[in-house]
Amino acid sequence: MAGMGVGMVRVSPQATGTLDVIGLLDGIRAGTREAAPSGITPAGAEVSNGYWSGQPGIC
Repeated sequence: MAGMGVGMVRVSPQATGTLDVIGLLDGIRAGTREAAPSGITPAGAEVSNGYWSGQPGIC
């Protein structure tokens, strides 16, 4: 994820599975788990970082 320019991740709490997701993301961060791109995106979707950079678009 760092190689893709990801410096922070925000996890929104859910009724179930949140701690599992945090554990998986921490493993990726620590290098003990490998991330695999899902390839699932809505048709026509583009990468955006509007929330972080103060521009339109949130992904």
